[in-house]
Amino acid sequence: MHHSYMEIKEIQPARIKRDPTQPRTVFPEDRLKEMAQSIKTEGVINPIEIDENYTIVTGEMRYRASQLAGLKTVPCKIIKIQDTERFMRQVIENIHHNTMTATDTAKAYKRLLRMSPGDTLGGRQPNNKGIAWLSKKLGKSRAVIAEQLQLLEMSKPFQKAVDRGLPYTQLRAINAVPEEHKAKVEKKVLSGEFASRDAAMAVATAVKQNPDLADAILQEDYTDKTYEAVTRKLATAGVEKISDKLDEATKSPKEIGRLVVAMNKWLEKNSLESLGSLFQKDTLLGLTVVRDNIDKWKKGKAIDNPQIIEGTYENHKTTN
Repeated sequence: MHHSYMEIKEIQPARIKRDPTQPRTVFPEDRLKEMAQSIKTEGVINPIEIDENYTIVTGEMRYRASQLAGLKTVPCKIIKIQDTERFMRQVIENIHHNTMTATDTAKAYKRLLRMSPGDTLGGRQPNNKGIAWLSKKLGKSRAVIAEQLQLLEMSKPFQKAVDRGLPYTQLRAINAVPEEHKAKVEKKVLSGEFASRDAAMAVATAVKQNPDLADAILQEDYTDKTYEAVTRKLATAGVEKISDKLDEATKSPKEIGRLVVAMNKWLEKNSLESLGSLFQKDTLLGLTVVRDNIDKWKKGKAIDNPQIIEGTYENHKTTN
């Protein structure tokens, strides 16, 4: 951050101005009262930051609490800062102290993306380059930033519920179902029917995978049910247990994954020389066989399984 810090001064609250463009819009009453109480006893430990025009850069909460505590003057650090840096600084400060609502945070991300070098907000999904830049700046993962930006595409009632404490990740369940069922799933989410995000996702996945049973699945009441209870209930609605489906779906990738890891470990441990010239050709041919078969498999062609006869591969002509 290229701002220069000038000095710390005690300034009367009336002379200090709020920044209307700052990212945070919600200042909970109870938090303010608590902070005012601690300011009465301890004073303002962390000076608020203001620019040369006495407009707050960071610390509006402390400023409001100081007024509530009846302070005659507030310690202020006067800094020189440019507008783009100012907003970035405000967002980082708020994220660091976890003081913004999820919706304010998402709006702030959107504004920051517009500042990202050579980047624009394109279509529904902001440019990945911008998200990568923002991720670096804020120390937040790209996935979290991208998902929080999705919040801005959700309905106003959903956004309001999130600001009141509903986890914003519940949007996954709403977005996972076909368009015609979104309203019903959202209604269930907003009424607090799902005990957890996983429970909501189990229902959404079931709806998506069983279009003919979608109405029956959504007629059920899942209030306060754990993920396990939800999958049991889905099973009675004639839906395969979601977790079984998921296990089934991940079985092959897991097996292939294990194989890949084993192969890599083997390659790491064994030098080319250790194979000996006798087996070198066969070993490398074996890997070529697999590569060729993967190509065939991707094209839906029949795969020829070589036989190992005395360490050599029969019936395999490598295709180059």
